[in-house]
Amino acid sequence: RALNALIDAVCPGLMPDHANLEPSNAVANCRTGIELAHTKLGVDPRVLAEEMAHPKVDKNAMQTYIAQFRNVSAETIRKALASDRPAFHELASAYGPGVT
Repeated sequence: RALNALIDAVCPGLMPDHANLEPSNAVANCRTGIELAHTKLGVDPRVLAEEMAHPKVDKNAMQTYIAQFRNVSAETIRKALASDRPAFHELASAYGPGVT
């Protein structure tokens, strides 16, 4: 869950339900976070989910992985958030004869 919280801290709204993830599904939670960070933020998946969830995780590998988050640009964050939002024309609807 910590990785997903980091993703939501770097890009608010990208993983808003991180606190509701089940702690007993650590590998699945890590896999979700790694895939999301890679596809939306361009963070290279240098660590496997199984390695990340292991109690004796390689601290240097984790530091290297997490350090990539500081290089995520504002433009990348903007694009990541924009891709998850529906276009305005998908939100709008109008009925009747129009404006009179």
